[in-house]
Amino acid sequence: MPPDHVTADELREILGVSKPTFYRSYAALMCPPVSKTSYGRGVRVYYDPSARERARWVRDCRTRGLSLTQIADLVTRGKAPACSAPDSE
Repeated sequence: MPPDHVTADELREILGVSKPTFYRSYAALMCPPVSKTSYGRGVRVYYDPSARERARWVRDCRTRGLSLTQIADLVTRGKAPACSAPDSE
């Protein structure tokens, strides 16, 4: 894994959800993946470190009782923590 990236597994741990639930319901709320790597029978997805803050924010919104639809609306309106693009060299 690139040292400056976060895996979907780490985001799932922050959110406290299963792998199927993450990809079905939460992945669209995260920052866009910065890379994907195929291995064996699967794909490893990597996110920018700013995705950690977004995952914590989503978790906190759920704790306050917001639905995924309400959270998606906030993301769409730019009310979620910003995603940063990795620095290009």
